[in-house]
Amino acid sequence: MDPVPQQGAKWKNALGADALSAYAASGGGIEAPYSALTKYAEEFWDRCNSAGGAVVPLVMSGWDRRPRVVHPMPWETYQKPGVGLDRYYQTATPAAIAEHLQHAVSWTLANKKAAPAQAILIYAWNENDEGGWLTPTLNEGSARLDAIQKVLRRP
Repeated sequence: MDPVPQQGAKWKNALGADALSAYAASGGGIEAPYSALTKYAEEFWDRCNSAGGAVVPLVMSGWDRRPRVVHPMPWETYQKPGVGLDRYYQTATPAAIAEHLQHAVSWTLANKKAAPAQAILIYAWNENDEGGWLTPTLNEGSARLDAIQKVLRRP
C-alpha cells in the first residue's frame, strides 16, 4: 500500500505481496471538486496496473485535512499550523461516492487479470478530520452507507 505505484511495486516484489493499492491517494488538489479526486484515484488504478501487478482499487470518500492543518497532530511534525489550507477537495455527496464505487466495481470486473482478488478498498471508515468518512454523522445520517449499499446490491 503505497500512493506511488512504482514504489508500491518495489515493496510488493520485496515482500512477496499479491497486489498494489494505497491507504489513500490525494493527488494534491487545490480547492478542487470531489470529481478531481475521483479522477486521480481512478487513474491510480491504471498506474498501479502499469507498474507491474495485480491491483486492489482504492475508492476515495474524500480528502480534506484542513482540521489537521489548523491543529496539527503531534505525530505529524512536518505540518506547520495553517500551511496548506488550500489543499483539499470539496465534500463528496453520497451519490458521488456511490458513482465512484460503481466505477471501481466496473473496472474490477472488466480487468480480472489486473484485479484477480476482485476486491475494492474504500478510504475510510472514520477519517473525519482528513475529509474521508463513511460513518453516520449528525448532518448526513447514514446516507453514505445507504448509497454504497445500493451499488453493492445491484444484480
